[in-house]
Amino acid sequence: AERLLALERMRTTDPAQGREWVQSHWEADSPADRAAFLATLAVGLSMEDEPFLEACLDDKRKEVRQAARRLLLRLEGSRFVKRMWARVKPLVRVRSSSLKKGTLEVALPEELDSTAKRDGIGEVALHKKMGEKASILAQMLALTPPALWSRDSGYSPDAWVAMAFTCEWKEPLLLGWQLATVGTADAEWAESLIRLWMTREEAQSLLDMHALATLVPLLPAERIEAWVTSIEPTLNDTHSTRAIALLEMYQ
Repeated sequence: AERLLALERMRTTDPAQGREWVQSHWEADSPADRAAFLATLAVGLSMEDEPFLEACLDDKRKEVRQAARRLLLRLEGSRFVKRMWARVKPLVRVRSSSLKKGTLEVALPEELDSTAKRDGIGEVALHKKMGEKASILAQMLALTPPALWSRDSGYSPDAWVAMAFTCEWKEPLLLGWQLATVGTADAEWAESLIRLWMTREEAQSLLDMHALATLVPLLPAERIEAWVTSIEPTLNDTHSTRAIALLEMYQ
């Protein structure tokens, strides 16, 4: 615990020295300790950490590899993100010329190669069971920054979420984007997903409640208050129930 605290402090003032300290004790530390020390690189995280994190993807221990992926997901310029984007982008396409309305055309992924497995596809924990290829798609999306979708296409997060909700493959799409939004702490995507949960009853079964509770604090308190106060409370009203749940998540 003392080393973790010292490392966090060091990363706030000299990130490079903190990383070098982690590397200097790497072989002597237990796998659990290596994963914990690696997680502290979130403080002052930058592309300077990328080579070390990329090398950690070859670690024998799962917890170390997962800790490295969580950080690489937040570095859009990392080789890891570029590989994930190259895999998943061709699988989800918008079939429309309008920026206001479109439909999604989804192709399920084929068998995973060794590089995909190294990048963690197959190790992402999903809260619900689905078909094998749908599960792989959800995991690919979970390991790709959601902002890339809106930035590359010109469609807003609201538009992507709305298109996904009417798509045959809405379950892996929405679950994957939700997990990626948690991993990147993307407030814009978080608001779109929470809005879907607030307004569409079916979305409650599609989204992970634990992940949803992680997304809610990303939004300003005024936004949460505006949503809640706009709802007219009535007996047995699902909107009121969800508004109360939203407030409880924000505590």
